[in-house]
Formats: sequence, C-alpha cells, structure tokens
Amino acid sequence: MGCLKNNCQHANYQRIIAHCKVNHIKLTPLREQVLAIISQSEKPLTAYAILDELKTVKPNAQVMSIYRTLNFLLDKELIHRIESLNAVMLCHHMDAREHLSQWLICERCGEATECDLPIFQQGLDDIARRRALWSLRPLLS
Repeated sequence: MGCLKNNCQHANYQRIIAHCKVNHIKLTPLREQVLAIISQSEKPLTAYAILDELKTVKPNAQVMSIYRTLNFLLDKELIHRIESLNAVMLCHHMDAREHLSQWLICERCGEATECDLPIFQQGLDDIARRRALWSLRPLLS
C-alpha cells in the first residue's frame, strides 16, 4: 500500500480563510501564519514543530504564543488535535456542524488524511446511548 496523500491542504487553507471572513472569525497575523504553516504540511505538527518553522520568519516567537493560537484555532474548529500524537492538522470539514474526525496516518511516512464517516459517528452515539454514556469529545487513537 502506498503512502497516504493529502494534496488539498493549500486549497483547504484558502477555504478556511474564506470561512473566517464569512463567519467574522478574527485572524491575527500570528493566527494566519500558524494556519499557513499547518497547511503546508501533510503530516501532523506539534507546537514545537510549528514554532521551529515560525522562527524562520519571526525569530522571537515563543511557544506559549503558539499554544494560545492553537487553542483559539481548536476552539473555532479550524484545526483538529490528534491526541495520540499531540499534534494538529487542518480541519477539512469545517462547514459541517459538529463532526468526529477520524484520521488515517501512514505508519511509513507519517502523512495524515482526515475522514468523515457519519456512520462511524452514529455507531459511537448508539453505543454511548445504549450504555448510558455521555462524552463531550470522543477520543480515538
């Protein structure tokens, strides 16, 4: 099986920028820079990987600024955290209301692609309902 490819990162970045304008989500220069860095990678990025890239254009950048920016972008559902990697990727389904993103991550090269299988979400909801469980944010690894 070949490595996973995610060739639509740049197009998705443009969709996110447009989505932010339409929905009045304020993107500061730092937020735009972080989104651009994330959009240029086909692999999930950690805060420190983002910081390293940002320091090439902004040498005084601090990791706490990256964490605050990532929290904002997560809160606005523009990116997803991949918990098992402690890394982030762009959201490819930001127009969908709440969705549970599933990620396919190539073990060979580390590239990742987001999947959105509604039947998967329905299955988790059904299991939770039958077992009287409630989860604010399911975690898949």
